[in-house]
Amino acid sequence: GDVTAQYITHSAAASKKRLQLSVVTTKEADTTFVVDWRRVAVTSMFGFGFVGPVGHFCFKGRGSGNP
Repeated sequence: GDVTAQYITHSAAASKKRLQLSVVTTKEADTTFVVDWRRVAVTSMFGFGFVGPVGHFCFKGRGSGNP
């Protein structure tokens, strides 16, 4: 999910030149897509450690009779 979001952001910035992705100012950085693995790890841990359990217990508490 996050890798796809990074690629879409990179593509939009490359085509419109309005978004700033990083402090790197070389021309190669503007054309080469590099995955930010730290960002992937942080968003994955957030989803696994917070969003997943909260969603699980929220829907578990609703019961099976509710749509």
